[in-house]
Amino acid sequence: MSPKIIDSHVHIFPDPLAHWYEEGRTKVQPYLPLPHWSELRQLGRALMTGYTESLQSVQPMMRYLPESVRSTLDVVGTMGSLPGFLVESNVDDLKQRMQKNGVSQAVVVAHPPFAPNELVLKAAHQDPSLIPCVYIPTETNKPAQALKRLVEEEGARALKIHTAADGEAPSAPRYRALLKAAGDLGIPVIIHTGCVHTGFIYKKPELASVELFVPWFKNYPQQKFLLSHMNFHSPDQAIELCEKYPSLYVDTSWQPAEVIGEAVRRIGPERVLFASDWPIMGRNMDVAIRRINDAVSSGFIQQSDADLILGENAIQFFKLAAI
Repeated sequence: MSPKIIDSHVHIFPDPLAHWYEEGRTKVQPYLPLPHWSELRQLGRALMTGYTESLQSVQPMMRYLPESVRSTLDVVGTMGSLPGFLVESNVDDLKQRMQKNGVSQAVVVAHPPFAPNELVLKAAHQDPSLIPCVYIPTETNKPAQALKRLVEEEGARALKIHTAADGEAPSAPRYRALLKAAGDLGIPVIIHTGCVHTGFIYKKPELASVELFVPWFKNYPQQKFLLSHMNFHSPDQAIELCEKYPSLYVDTSWQPAEVIGEAVRRIGPERVLFASDWPIMGRNMDVAIRRINDAVSSGFIQQSDADLILGENAIQFFKLAAI
């Protein structure tokens, strides 16, 4: 029996070109047959397969480069992945990718203004396999009340905090209000961790370094935190903090098999969750699952560990009902 697979970190984005293309296609169709937008997107995904696979294979090696070189390549890699959003990024694309990989549920993380809370919540209302995680923008008045409404009235199941995108240090008062509200509501908090030098997307990338969140872990010891991306280029720091604070968990996105194995060895398989960060850099759901399977085949983890990581831990962490 195959293990239940739950992706703990995906995104969806609007598709602004769909209406424009289909409207133009109907006008041109009598003279020049054109495929539907969905068919064109599928063709684009097929054509980009080799390119995205190359990006995925190179990414883990970047952590071994000097900081000055890596910061430049972070920007280049991010820019290189952007065309993929034209062919794989909306909710229908996500469902196709989940079906292809046997993923039964996915935690869909909002990222306003690119991926508004409303988009994520609507998708989750229409499909119970999608678990909504909301994000409270910096301009929100009374952020704690806003979070409370989204949880109690709209069904949000988790909170995402992204200090690098916000451009605010973890000491900002609004984060204290949000963390207290999350604790009162009994929902987990996903933190973007890891300094990725994409200043044109993140206002202050350095604010995501995992060590900056230590005061949160000390002041909110009962709050469950998921350190998304395992601090990206520096996973050892995230694992070390998990050894010290039992309320911390990590996800596997962007990490190779040997790092997943190291996390399991040091903090146990129960605190490691599968995540892909789909659709960033393309086909990463496929790659992320393959890396867990590689960890098993290489002897870094046991199959029983993989079963926990792929789905069972997420059920406990997000308090998910079986579907």
